[in-house]
Amino acid sequence: MLSNKFKKVFQISARVLLTAFICCLFLVSNLLPAQAADSSKTSGEAKLKGIQERTEEIKRPTAPSMDEMIEKTKGGGINEVQGTAEREKMISPEKAQQESSPEEQTKGFLEKLTNPGK
Repeated sequence: MLSNKFKKVFQISARVLLTAFICCLFLVSNLLPAQAADSSKTSGEAKLKGIQERTEEIKRPTAPSMDEMIEKTKGGGINEVQGTAEREKMISPEKAQQESSPEEQTKGFLEKLTNPGK
């Protein structure tokens, strides 16, 4: 009789401890991803300051005309505000033509799957 009561008390306390442990684990896992980032907090600040300065220049009452802004960015700028920032990451028509379409990729995969010797 005493051992049954001891087992029940042990089971209840084990459940409570396990629940508390899981709650703590959830709390810690939600707090730590922000600390796991590799980049510094100010790494993108330099680019953004340049973009912000150009935006502020456009917002001024004596803002340059659209033609002047287009002239400034003729050296390869994507648009008046962004300029050449992260240009290499953008998809150009040339890059899009070099890539095969999903349909072609699927056909190639299925051909390799059905004809492994070729």
